[in-house]
Amino acid sequence: MAAPIAAVLFDIGGVVVRSPLLAIEAYETAHDLPSGYINWNIYHGGQNSAWKQLERNEIPMDDGFFHGFHADLNNPDMWVRFLKEKGLALSPAPLIDAKWLFWEMMRVSREIDPYMLNAIQKLRETRKYRLGEALLQCKPQKASIARAGHFAYHRIAHRMPPSVGRSEHSRRLDKQLRLPGRPSLSG
Repeated sequence: MAAPIAAVLFDIGGVVVRSPLLAIEAYETAHDLPSGYINWNIYHGGQNSAWKQLERNEIPMDDGFFHGFHADLNNPDMWVRFLKEKGLALSPAPLIDAKWLFWEMMRVSREIDPYMLNAIQKLRETRKYRLGEALLQCKPQKASIARAGHFAYHRIAHRMPPSVGRSEHSRRLDKQLRLPGRPSLSG
């Protein structure tokens, strides 16, 4: 017989807080881009793309990153490759404002998902489970999982300004769960 569930861990990014992919989808819709182009571009950009280098902490999140990200998203060869792969008619490459899009992705990804907040509150009210957060950082050797029932937030200093740090999520979530100043969701 399997052991009973004692703890539930929630991923923060894209689960407890909204996914930055929502900002990409909204940008594509607002600018009449084919659905999925930006994600396709990021995924197929190669290991030397600005996005992949930032994910691996090889470059700082500064003007150099934004210049590279802009160049990657606006690469006409990638646009043509995407259109051909998807069987779409060739058209001029769009101009994507990479810096604005990036910060919009960060803004959206700081919003707590009300449906997940409700689910966490209901689980907490049962008092059956210890609730916690699992936060994986970009570098595998720095991956960490929080203790069940407690939030552990880590911020990569040169990539994320303090206003975007994970501790903000902790404070906002605890406030919405009426747990001021407490690091635990389990009560």
